[in-house]
Amino acid sequence: MPRDRRAGLRALARALGPSPPELDADLAALAAREGLAPLLGARLARGELTATGEVAAALARAHREEMARGLVRGRAFAPLARAFAAAGIPALLLKGAALELRVYAPGERPMNDVDVLVPRARFAEAVGIARTLGGEPLGPPARPVTVRFEYATALALPPGVGVEIHRAVAPSPLFTVDEAALFARATAGADGALVPEPTDLFLLLALHAAKHGFCLPFRAVVDGLRLAAAGRIDEAALVARAHAFRARRALAGWLAMLGEFGGGAALAALVPRLGPAAAATAKLIARSAPWPDDAGGWPRRARIALSVEGLRGAGWLFQRAGLRGADWAAGLVTSRSQRAS
Repeated sequence: MPRDRRAGLRALARALGPSPPELDADLAALAAREGLAPLLGARLARGELTATGEVAAALARAHREEMARGLVRGRAFAPLARAFAAAGIPALLLKGAALELRVYAPGERPMNDVDVLVPRARFAEAVGIARTLGGEPLGPPARPVTVRFEYATALALPPGVGVEIHRAVAPSPLFTVDEAALFARATAGADGALVPEPTDLFLLLALHAAKHGFCLPFRAVVDGLRLAAAGRIDEAALVARAHAFRARRALAGWLAMLGEFGGGAALAALVPRLGPAAAATAKLIARSAPWPDDAGGWPRRARIALSVEGLRGAGWLFQRAGLRGADWAAGLVTSRSQRAS
């Protein structure tokens, strides 16, 4: 990755700390690209940092706009959450929607959609409920087999708010998440939705980073730093759950990434307890973190495979290749059928 990007991200991390520098146009532009402009705008509004002229105006506008988007998201998602509760379907908020209730104030944390986990046995029913409320399917129509077997389904709720309904927190066979335990440890949120217990939420952020090959906007790193700083993570439970979820490498890589930007010695000290393979992964991620956010293709898939345990990475690569092949075959059959008609 370019060294200047890492230097810029370190400056962004300082801007979110207790003694932030005055923000200039370059740093504000980087914050916008990394999903942090609304948070800096909120800090500006509270008098926690300084900026002048167009920089101050842009950050304040980003904060106001995110507050407005948050209101729209909440009003769109609330009927779905209430419908799930009425049907007796537990709905666990993930990622940004959960973080907004744990460590962010309204208008601070942008999100593309609302992610929610439901029990696997109730997944089809949950998607059906979303459809009855006007949810329109999103996603690649040219990949019908992948969409059918994917671990989440994306829909747009009126007036166009995205929601991802998950039957699992990550693609099979990357991890062995005890989803029933996640639901059991969760606490009540708004409209009947559940919020993950803080230690679970921190580990879920690690899994999210790993399943994307640690190719993330800096906003995701700040998510982890803020959650860790809240001081409610049970370190012993975190290590135990990483072992149980077969997510030791994922957690080690995540801790290394956070450590590059001030994650603290306490979390870094957990890496040796995750085993030598996990420690090796942590060193790899620490040397390169954060991965360029425009990286993709097979190099990114290889990083995902290296971030999971045993042969699970190879199994995942074969699975994705098989699904792509099945999509291609399905498309060929459809094309021939259309020509024949």
